[in-house]
Amino acid sequence: MVFTTSDLLGNVPLGRCPELKTVVVCEGESGCHPTLDEWLDSGSEAFSGVDTDPDDPAVLLYTSGTTGFPKGATLTHGNVVSNVWSTIHHGGFTPEDRMILFLPLLHVFGQNFIMNSTFQACATLVLHRRFIPD
Repeated sequence: MVFTTSDLLGNVPLGRCPELKTVVVCEGESGCHPTLDEWLDSGSEAFSGVDTDPDDPAVLLYTSGTTGFPKGATLTHGNVVSNVWSTIHHGGFTPEDRMILFLPLLHVFGQNFIMNSTFQACATLVLHRRFIPD
């Protein structure tokens, strides 16, 4: 499943992703794909929980490492859970907090430190597409 916007839909290589079952368009013209509202209205009966092992891959994040060329780095479920709980504990996140997120979600700081930790702490997350000082 991929969540995207109509502006970025052309970047999704549908023909090269046979395992991709659903594309949800969160903003803009959706074409033949469901919009986010349509997908949410359809309910969650088709989804079920799956037990995962802490060593199973959870997310592919991108890093430039020491070479400067971005490459995918796989984090396991155990990595993500450890990162999130450490952030909440050491950062003192609480449900009363309001976090702003303008960093790319493909990077560990935006995804784990801010987004996932905010969700786990039951705090409020405010998303922005990019950092614009004004």
